[in-house]
Amino acid sequence: MKIMKLHSKMVNSSLLILITLFLIFLYSCDLISSNILFVLSVAIVIVFSLYKRRIELQTLFLLAVIVFILGRGVIGAFGNTDVYSVIWGRAYNLDSHHVDSLLEFWSYTLLFLYIAFISFDKQVNEESAYSFSDNIDYSFYRFTFSCCYYSSLILIPISSYSKLLAFIGGGYAGLYSGQTEYSFSFLRLITFFIPIMFSLALIINESKIKKQFVFILSLFLIASLIVGQRGAFGSWMLVYIWYLTCFKKKRNSTFMLVVLGAVCLPLFQFIEAYRSGLGHWDNVIFSFFTNQGMTFFMPYFYSISGIPPVHTILASLLPLGGIFQTLSISTPETATISSWISSGLSSSHFEQGYGVGSSIFVELFAFSGNNLGIYLPVLFLFFSFIQIINIKAMTNRKYFSVFCLILPYIFLLPRGSIGQLTSQVFYSIIIVSFFYIIYRSLPKKLAK
Repeated sequence: MKIMKLHSKMVNSSLLILITLFLIFLYSCDLISSNILFVLSVAIVIVFSLYKRRIELQTLFLLAVIVFILGRGVIGAFGNTDVYSVIWGRAYNLDSHHVDSLLEFWSYTLLFLYIAFISFDKQVNEESAYSFSDNIDYSFYRFTFSCCYYSSLILIPISSYSKLLAFIGGGYAGLYSGQTEYSFSFLRLITFFIPIMFSLALIINESKIKKQFVFILSLFLIASLIVGQRGAFGSWMLVYIWYLTCFKKKRNSTFMLVVLGAVCLPLFQFIEAYRSGLGHWDNVIFSFFTNQGMTFFMPYFYSISGIPPVHTILASLLPLGGIFQTLSISTPETATISSWISSGLSSSHFEQGYGVGSSIFVELFAFSGNNLGIYLPVLFLFFSFIQIINIKAMTNRKYFSVFCLILPYIFLLPRGSIGQLTSQVFYSIIIVSFFYIIYRSLPKKLAK
């Protein structure tokens, strides 16, 4: 049976690689257009995903990529060229050359993404997945969870009040009006505490702990939605589907995914209209994909913004931004690739708090020296690494704890930064180590 599964995986991986090479050949010889290349790439990934007949990490991740980034391209590929125009500071109307470059970039990105996931996929027995047999003392885990929980109970209301004042004063852009100045805030600890609690809640696997986590997460997400921040909500909803499908092994997860989509589509449109003051209800489906698809233009925006400094690229990949700004190595405009692009497109918009966002794909492209031939192998290696951690997390508690820490940020990567992921790991280690020192210094009765 194992040989048959291994053989099936190799066949699927080899077939996808051959199809990808064939598409590259057809496109390079001008035998197919960029529109056809793009539509075929999306269709191939969807077909291969459906063939798996189960929802996995790669299914949810690729769903996020297609829905929140590539939906605009799908609409454009079927003849609606209005989606290739965008306003940010000024109007950008992409010509056929830039449209071809965009569709080529996203087509190859999508295919190499799925090749990375499927090449390192491994079937783990459902009964043994996430069932760790090693016996450990959960006292420190409970102590750390309690510290994060009660700290969050204090920090979330303070953070929510601060965000609400900024939102009332300057709208959605008011939340980011301080992006031109570097400052450290203890309120940011919430974003580290919540993934730590998620990881611990699943490891401890007790009803009371899980309910406490759901309560804290609900407070955090409600506070985010009130001021128009949708990213965290979307990411944690995908985490919830992963929890049902992979961790709890529920059979109705596909139905839940459909329900989630039916809820999120109008909700996200309402939030967009609410925070921008515009009406987007004339065509909900069309508006949803075009409003979500701003990241679709990121490769184009990056190409016209020029090559960023090396420290800008490094700060986007690693938690070094604060250090670079403190040492005056970087400025707010060169803090990350996102700020580099946003300030380059419109310095006045950037100073007011507006930004075009970020994307792991553009960051890896910059890291690859703006060379597509280098970018695609780098992309393959990065997501192969993510998939290896995912597979190992099914049978190893240590990998599982790290995987749960970064899972929300994995789903944010299409419209987020690698720096968010590496920062989560780095600062979580510091936070947990700090709590461990306190735990070891307490009398045993208090520690428990």
